[in-house]
Amino acid sequence: MQYLKPRNIVNTTTIVQKAIINGGAAGTHNVAAIKAADKLICVWEQNGTSGLLTDLSSEFTVFSDGKIDNTGGTATAGDKLLVEWQTSTV
Repeated sequence: MQYLKPRNIVNTTTIVQKAIINGGAAGTHNVAAIKAADKLICVWEQNGTSGLLTDLSSEFTVFSDGKIDNTGGTATAGDKLLVEWQTSTV
């Protein structure tokens, strides 16, 4: 019988977090709990007039701790943004 050699294993916990923030001009938006190393999963815009949801995920990146960015993308003033991201902790 063969045995596997022990390996260094790091236990990580993956957490999915969500926040609803106010939209604004295209550019930087504040998301207090997001970190630069986090992976953005999706950004949905809820239109403030019609209530329609639009997937704007492809426009956004995590800019820095506490900030996402869609410079050159869709202006979302008067709307809400649902931001979902993945955080890994060791």
